[in-house]
Amino acid sequence: MRGARPLTPREIERVREVLDDRGRGLFEVLLNLGLRLSEALELNVGDVVDVRGDVVDELRVRPMKTGRGRRVPLNSSVRAVLRELVDGRGNHEEPLFVSRHGRRLSRTQASRLFMRLRDELGLGSRVSSHSCRKSTATLLRRRGVGLDVIRSILGHRDLASLAAYIDVDPDDVVQAVHSLDDL
Repeated sequence: MRGARPLTPREIERVREVLDDRGRGLFEVLLNLGLRLSEALELNVGDVVDVRGDVVDELRVRPMKTGRGRRVPLNSSVRAVLRELVDGRGNHEEPLFVSRHGRRLSRTQASRLFMRLRDELGLGSRVSSHSCRKSTATLLRRRGVGLDVIRSILGHRDLASLAAYIDVDPDDVVQAVHSLDDL
């Protein structure tokens, strides 16, 4: 497999242990929602809260790479992280993810965050922000979620493009073959 690789559950826990609040917010949004980095960085506070300031139940993802937007439900874990991230931020036009200088976090800055994590935790050269997206797909599949549902969450047009996102565990292959023993 080329490109970014998915994170293991243990690696996800290790990343969570070392991230500050800002980095944790981005990591959890990418991991829990399967967003592309560009989609996450384009989010504003108003995209994740309603007019009363409550975190929304569903995120409307702007059209980016595919030219089509989509809706992704927010689970309780990511809603809690978003609640912390927007606490006290009343300007709905303000970027959700900001740099230390208060400006929208750039793709370069976010990529540096993942390179630092990769190096600090010894995760290998194939770990990047895109690893979160691949982890989302792989973890959902391992939990029995159908491919059409995963395709919809990630915003892929077809199943062929989704195939590159799902990592096959060699133990799953062995288990699948052994499941045919009773034929």
